[in-house]
Amino acid sequence: MTRGILARLRKLPAWLKRLRDAGMEEKSKLPGFIAPLLEPKLDEIVDDPVVKMIPALSSAVKIAEAGLSVRDRLFLKKIERFLSGLEPTAGLEAQRFAEEIRNGNVQASRTAQTLLLALDKADDLDKAPILAALFQAFLRGEISSAEFRRLTAAVNSAIIDDLRELAELGPNPVGDAKERSELIEALNHTGLTGSASDFTLLIDGGPTLDQAIPPLGKTFVRILERQGQAGQTTGESASSVDEA
Repeated sequence: MTRGILARLRKLPAWLKRLRDAGMEEKSKLPGFIAPLLEPKLDEIVDDPVVKMIPALSSAVKIAEAGLSVRDRLFLKKIERFLSGLEPTAGLEAQRFAEEIRNGNVQASRTAQTLLLALDKADDLDKAPILAALFQAFLRGEISSAEFRRLTAAVNSAIIDDLRELAELGPNPVGDAKERSELIEALNHTGLTGSASDFTLLIDGGPTLDQAIPPLGKTFVRILERQGQAGQTTGESASSVDEA
């Protein structure tokens, strides 16, 4: 699939240029307060070594760079935020990952596609740095490819406010689960927390917060704590993405 996209890109440079020009024309029609929010730093994104090393990501960036729609620009903003969430060591780690892809590692290619799909699906720009933290944890070998898929699915199944609240609890939460019952129930479908029904057999005062957060949720919190994503705010307005 990726090779096919690259082949079409090589064959249609003039077509892509026309798309880019059309995208710029469309941008000029946007309300003044919206346009700055959708203006990604294209040079920095295209030239970023991590983007260059992962074929699926670089191909998607080249296509979105044409800028035909608001969704294309939002996708590039997600990439920009994703790159900003990576640690300085990401380049070396991504280089090893890219080598696995070049060597035909099917699992590596599948993980790259998971990342691309997760970024495209993200409904809030603030989810992009979280996805960066998860991806880098995978590159470091802290989580498996299967855990990476589960965690990215969980992130995109939740709202950003609940993810932040969970992260703020820390990897060793203290307290009564009843005090955070709304959060626990809100995230239950993601697998990051348990459900009240899971604790019906517990006695002696009810479940603790630590008991209410399963291994997947604790892994998520630990990763975000390491990369400083817990409770992070960006200061950017209109970070939610409405792609309806």
